[in-house]
Amino acid sequence: MVRRLALAVALTALAASPPAHAADPSPAVQLATRYAPVLAFAPQHRECGSGEAYRPTRVDVLLGHHEVQLRGPGRKVVTDAPTGSELFGLGEHYYIDQPGDPLKPGCVFERNWRAWSAGTKPTVYAHIATDAAHRDRLALQFWLFYTFNDFSGKHEGDWEMVQVDFAATTPEEALSRQPYQVDAAQHAGGERTDWTSADLLKQGTHPVLFVATGSHATYFGHALYLGRGPSEGFGCDDTRDATTLVHPGVELLPEVPDSASQPFPWLAFHGLWGQREKGFNNGTTGPSAKDPWTQPIDWADGLRDSSVKVPGTRTFGPSVTHFFCGAVTQVSVVINWALIHPFPFYFLAGLVLVGTGEAARRTSWRPVLRGPLRARRAGGQILSASLRIYLSDVRTFLGIGVAFIPLSILAAAVQWLLFHLTGLGSFVALDGRHGAVTTLLALLIGSVGAALASVFTTAAVACALDELDHGRRIGAVRAFRLAFRRARELAKGFLLQFGAVVILSLLVIGLPVAIYLFIRWSFFPQACVLEDRPAKASLRRSAELVQERWWRTFGFTALVNILVALSGPLAGVVLLLITDRSLNFINVMGSLIYTATVPYAAIALTLYYFDLTLREQPATERPSAVAPS
Repeated sequence: MVRRLALAVALTALAASPPAHAADPSPAVQLATRYAPVLAFAPQHRECGSGEAYRPTRVDVLLGHHEVQLRGPGRKVVTDAPTGSELFGLGEHYYIDQPGDPLKPGCVFERNWRAWSAGTKPTVYAHIATDAAHRDRLALQFWLFYTFNDFSGKHEGDWEMVQVDFAATTPEEALSRQPYQVDAAQHAGGERTDWTSADLLKQGTHPVLFVATGSHATYFGHALYLGRGPSEGFGCDDTRDATTLVHPGVELLPEVPDSASQPFPWLAFHGLWGQREKGFNNGTTGPSAKDPWTQPIDWADGLRDSSVKVPGTRTFGPSVTHFFCGAVTQVSVVINWALIHPFPFYFLAGLVLVGTGEAARRTSWRPVLRGPLRARRAGGQILSASLRIYLSDVRTFLGIGVAFIPLSILAAAVQWLLFHLTGLGSFVALDGRHGAVTTLLALLIGSVGAALASVFTTAAVACALDELDHGRRIGAVRAFRLAFRRARELAKGFLLQFGAVVILSLLVIGLPVAIYLFIRWSFFPQACVLEDRPAKASLRRSAELVQERWWRTFGFTALVNILVALSGPLAGVVLLLITDRSLNFINVMGSLIYTATVPYAAIALTLYYFDLTLREQPATERPSAVAPS
């Protein structure tokens, strides 16, 4: 609300200063000037930092520059510093190449853009477009050229577009009436809204468009937008921080020229405005090579009426939508790295596949569950036995897993109270949504709830398995009662473990030590409730058990925790891609699936704890793992 109020005040202030433009009395120029968009960008507080670095500009900052090259078939250099005239009539086998590698851009492209555009005003190109299939309508297009696209796909030369539609046949007629619709291009598709819609923010006659950071797709509001395909983009466009307003200058484009001597000869260039690469890193074509140039109304009629917004509220457990957004980003990073380093990528991928296959082959998977629960088992037997135990008493273990819900909700409530009702709120506003301290605070508060829930869930599952091992039936409530007898010591152990790991993790050189200690102390809940040990003694007991088998323990706990952590988000992503259910529903379903799988992890880790305790005993004292059940 505060951000929108500030934006409204800024818009009111800007309303008194219309943009400067060339003194041309033609109706087309008047129309373009009257409806030129106001663009909102995420501010960038430091060079090469978070936020949006680029602004729409004239292509002249690129053309004729001595560091830019025109390349043709076979990637051969055709000419240095290509001009618009030299681009005229060239086809798809040609492309413009800027200095630097777009797949590992660093700060090269941003610094070049700043140097090349110094002293110039952000500019958009206007085009009066007609559609042969809709002669009673007219489209006013605004083409936006950015020198670099820094999103999932990284490429040079990014063309975007905003369109305003009129029920008119000429610019003169359009000047006498208001538009009926505004269209925002987004990746391979876009979104439309009525001119009179409450969703469209306007400054007088100027529509306000919010530019997604990195991708430059335009939207009608502040949100995190989710894309599930080519028309929406694949990933998440973020306009939540788009508060810096830009009122660009306008240049009117003619139709495609017939000769290189006419104005804007680069309009007849049908090659790429960026490097030639595979997939989504390929450079983009210019305005006249795109369908909306000649079929603007058909294009607009095929757009969506809205975009999918990621809910701002968080559910218990991992958020499916945030996982999807992050996963797409990380996968694109891996793909880009693989394109740069194909042989190392194939080697590492093969190594992982061979290692996984070999580990699965070498472990024992049967017998699944024979003999007492306290028995020595191979890793595969533990995973299989855990599933058998879980399914044999689903009600009890699901009931134990439900504890995650209130604890996670409590953690979210504490986070809201701290951020909104204390001095942290003002600090967070200064630090910004993506500030390091804000991110750390949110991570710590959210992690405390999840980690504490995990400790008590594991303790309750350990108590349940102990009762089952002695032939006694048990329910979820009684399991928690048994665990809560040691609540104080469990809480102390948790604070010691969590505090040490967090403090060490904040230090770059301390991160390996934090991981090492976390694995050593992984079984303190079992030691606390099953061996009646106090907090520090439980931590020491866990360390003793893991001491000789740290790497095996690391591999097993990592596997179990990754399987559980990914269960809900992956199932939710499947629902996201194959259904049209609401994002809130999908997030809740993903969280429920995650909650249901948490007890399985606790069973597996407790069976592993039993295995560790037996491995330190002499062989004659160990219970048989294959005794008749």
